[in-house]
Amino acid sequence: MQEPASPLVVYLHLARTSDLRRQPMVTDKLILLAGALAHEQHLPEIAERCREIVLARNPQHLLRKWPKFADAYPSEGFQTLLKQLRKQYSPEKAEHMLGTLGIELGREHELYETSQEYVSALVEAVMRR
Repeated sequence: MQEPASPLVVYLHLARTSDLRRQPMVTDKLILLAGALAHEQHLPEIAERCREIVLARNPQHLLRKWPKFADAYPSEGFQTLLKQLRKQYSPEKAEHMLGTLGIELGREHELYETSQEYVSALVEAVMRR
């Protein structure tokens, strides 16, 4: 994982911001994208936590069909959704959005011993509200 501004970190910061702005649909989309990146980066605990957050917020979400994020990922239906979301919120667009909102990532990642701890803290920050 690239530090500190990996797309995973950017999506999680945007998810937190959209949640604070009471934009639940945007938040869910960004968390789903973060979950997909976590899965691709072999961070199954993070991917699964993202799935849990989406389902806690929206029990009728497409993810309910699968018991784990890893089960959803290869599905054609899930891949179609992921492709749409990646087009809507590409990593480049997400990074631009972060800048437009005036969010600076700074060096907060240095407070954590590992990248996974940092990402876990970001995921949990979305759920605190």
